[in-house]
Amino acid sequence: MMNKKLFLIIIALLVAGLALFFVFKKTAVKRDAKSVDRALMLYSDGDSRVPVDIYFADTETEKFLVYKAEIFETKRVENGIKQSLLILFSPPPQGYVTYIPEGSSVREVFMDPNGICYVDLHGSITANFKGGTSAESHAVYAIVDTIMKNFPKVNGVRFLIDGKEAETLAGHIKIDGILRAD
Repeated sequence: MMNKKLFLIIIALLVAGLALFFVFKKTAVKRDAKSVDRALMLYSDGDSRVPVDIYFADTETEKFLVYKAEIFETKRVENGIKQSLLILFSPPPQGYVTYIPEGSSVREVFMDPNGICYVDLHGSITANFKGGTSAESHAVYAIVDTIMKNFPKVNGVRFLIDGKEAETLAGHIKIDGILRAD
């Protein structure tokens, strides 16, 4: 009797695990150009494109390099920010480096009436983070600079992780206040 219960529990857990795997696999944005382009269209108001500057690091100096990209035009600032972050969270072009861990994603972006942009990141960014103070600073300010230097209505950026205020991404750089571009 006990073996049958244990067997049924194991089967139920396996089925639940497979279901979760397929749900997350289906909703995750693949990190190739076509998939990113399709994801950008989710936040667009049409086919017109506008230029944005994406802040990656230089492979030699580790300073920020501006990557010129295009997003779809949108009336909602939040949707433009989401598109820009989709590009930033994708693999960088050759010659550029990102310190944002692979598998990281943005859960949501919203603005308050004072122009503060809240970026809610999935917890995988902290779980997968590798690197020290410099890497964490690059990751944080790549996001902040990409937002603030492209969207003049944004007066500052606040970070949330899994919907909650966070003190840091990986233990080195404080992100529990309003951050502004370098």
